[in-house]
Amino acid sequence: MDYQEALASLERGQKQAGMTVKFVPGKTTGGWLSDETRVNLAPVFNASPAQAVEKPSIQDMRDRMMGAPGSKKNIAKHSLQIENLVIDGVATRRYRLAALAGPTLPTVLYFHGGAYYGGSVAGAEMLCRALADFAGCQVISVDYPLAPEHPFPAAPLACYRAET
Repeated sequence: MDYQEALASLERGQKQAGMTVKFVPGKTTGGWLSDETRVNLAPVFNASPAQAVEKPSIQDMRDRMMGAPGSKKNIAKHSLQIENLVIDGVATRRYRLAALAGPTLPTVLYFHGGAYYGGSVAGAEMLCRALADFAGCQVISVDYPLAPEHPFPAAPLACYRAET
């Protein structure tokens, strides 16, 4: 199965119990959250397995993705040039050492975590600052659109547009 066929397969999906099920390319079965996985995820939602939230809200999951308290500390040692850019319609933030603002630099294209439904450029701010400072490169952090407000494949396609 080539990329276009896989993309078409994922875009089709199927409705099951009111939710769109996205199949893995080349597979004919959908996925599910097993009882074992649900028990393992229960601590993430501050509940015992017996009290595990069946369907936490998207906002609740997003709020819990904002990182550990230590991830908010700026460890960059040098002055950085930080600017918001729009690349092919996709919002990004570029970080680079102020002293290297003129020359062409190696680039790290950074996609924050969050499985396309959470995370943010703001949540990855300090990591991107540190990368730009200590690696001597420019970092472009992509603010891809999040699901479910922007259904698949909006996020990966935005990431692809920012790359080109």
